[in-house]
Amino acid sequence: MSKALENIIARFQSIVAEYPDNTAYKYLEEGKWHKADYASLLKDTIEVASMLSELGVQRGDAVLLPSTRTPALFAELLGILWVGGHYVFLDPSYPEERQNLICETTGARIGIFTGKLPDFKCAGVDWHPVLTGDYSGETIDVCDDPELPAYVMFTSGSTGKPKGVVIPRRGITRLVTNADYIEFSENERFL
Repeated sequence: MSKALENIIARFQSIVAEYPDNTAYKYLEEGKWHKADYASLLKDTIEVASMLSELGVQRGDAVLLPSTRTPALFAELLGILWVGGHYVFLDPSYPEERQNLICETTGARIGIFTGKLPDFKCAGVDWHPVLTGDYSGETIDVCDDPELPAYVMFTSGSTGKPKGVVIPRRGITRLVTNADYIEFSENERFL
């Protein structure tokens, strides 16, 4: 597998370059379907990456995200990866003890959200709203080492204390690159 194929952001940029006007994702809002193309997703991703860079997020940092799905989630995930961070989903319905365990275990000090901030109980985490539309056009360096974590997922803790499982970026690209169990094309979209 080539180095370029191992990098999530490089793959995303090549898709944007080849299919800028294609639909990147669709979402239902107030009973009406909307869609966003790859060019606008790239713009929003760079805005999120710029914001995270200004907040000091860098290679290896964990960034918390609410576990709710919103249209902004795509740009948030890619923006975190763009600056070298990795994401950790946090569910506001988790007990305070579990929320604190996740925050402490990952060392997360920054969280981002779109819309209303859920009632999180983690001490020492600064939450920041994601605001798009202020793209300055400046270039944000990409930190896309395939060995960096992409995200940390926690087990249920049913056998004791929940454990964090680190998923490297190369694991994601390996799942979808040259896969022989499913065919991906420019016509498929899923999360």
